Order: sequence, then structure tokens, then C-alpha cells
Amino acid sequence: MRRLIVILLIFSLANPVFCGEKKKFTVETVKEIIKQVSKKKHPYLLFTDWKKTPGYRYRNEKPYGGHLSWLFYLPIEASRNKNSLAAALYYYVKGDKKYIPHIKKSLLQIRVPVIRSAWNNARFCGVALIDYSLKYDWIQPLLTPEEDKKIKENLARYADALYKAYPHQGNTHDRIMAASGLGAISLALAGYNPPTSSKPVDWLKDGTISLFIKDRYKFPSAYTK
Repeated sequence: MRRLIVILLIFSLANPVFCGEKKKFTVETVKEIIKQVSKKKHPYLLFTDWKKTPGYRYRNEKPYGGHLSWLFYLPIEASRNKNSLAAALYYYVKGDKKYIPHIKKSLLQIRVPVIRSAWNNARFCGVALIDYSLKYDWIQPLLTPEEDKKIKENLARYADALYKAYPHQGNTHDRIMAASGLGAISLALAGYNPPTSSKPVDWLKDGTISLFIKDRYKFPSAYTK
């Protein structure tokens, strides 16, 4: 489900590039997507206004009725990635900033991962990038310029490590999740020129071309040791 949502996210943001006409998806298409998304203001990944979503608009009808009463009734211990992701959504929906320091901390403490094909951990790094992308998207307007700069650098270095490891992942599941994560972070940082050898346009190539058209996987894996 997570993978499907991210794939739909990538192509929903790419949709204005196609404008209903048939086009061959190329590297130039990827560049145009990055260019257009870079003009947007956060949040924009899953939605720009959650009150326009079907779940909210039809909240008094089945099957949506009542979901707001239980969605956030549990206290959130925002110390882990999943919990801070839930806390970021809690802020976006409720407007309550009490968990913002924890969310910022989780993004400011991001470290470059060590990725090995033999460990099959690229998939988890891809999932983490999806979560990081959403958290950043939802709270970005609350960040100071210094925090924003540091978090973007952290995210870019994480994405760069996954991008470099991607072609050496022998497990298809690892590559699918890694590509999904790279696609998500490419859109979250579309307007950013990071101090890394790979850029958002490169990450989006994996999130689109490598995922659907031509995989850049290299065999045998150099990361099996």
C-alpha cells in the first residue's frame, strides 16, 4: 500500500507535465517535473489542504463517518520515525504544535546510512525516505532558515547514499522500495541544489525510469560483502 501511494504521488505531481496528451517518458520529462514541482510551496506531497480530501469532505457519511474521533486519540511518543511521522500529520490536521520539537529533532538527527545488498536494508532506507519526505513537507513552514538548511542537507546526503547503492541491490524488493523513497524525496526537495554528487533529478529518474522503464541495476552486486 505504501509503495502504491508513493507511486501515485509521483505521477500525480507529474500529471501537469503531460496535460492529457500522450508523451514518451524520458529524462527530459523528469527534468520538467522537477522544474514544475520546485515552484510549489510546502505542503504539497499528499495534499495541499487536507480538508479537501474525501475523508474530510464526507466525514459525516459512511464509510468515513467517525474516523476523526479515533484518529488521534492515543498519546504520541514522538521519539521514533513512525511516531514522529504520525505527530507531523497530527500537527497538520489539528494545528497543535506541541510535538513539533520532537519532529524537528528526528529530522535534524538524520545520519547517512550504511547500505549493503547482503543486508537487504535498502528497502528500509527507502521506507525511511518516504517518511522523512512527508514529515519535512508537513512541517517545513515552521522551520527556521538554519533548521531548513540542515534538514535539507541531511535528507540529500541520505538520498545520495541510497542512490549510489541502488544499482547494486540484488533484491527486487529492495530496489522497488529504494526507488519509491528516492522518488518521494526528489519531489520534497525539488527546488534544492544539494552539495551531493546526485541531485533531485537523478533521484526522480530512479523513482520513475528505473522503477517502470529501464532499471539501472548492475549484476553481479558489488555490495554483497
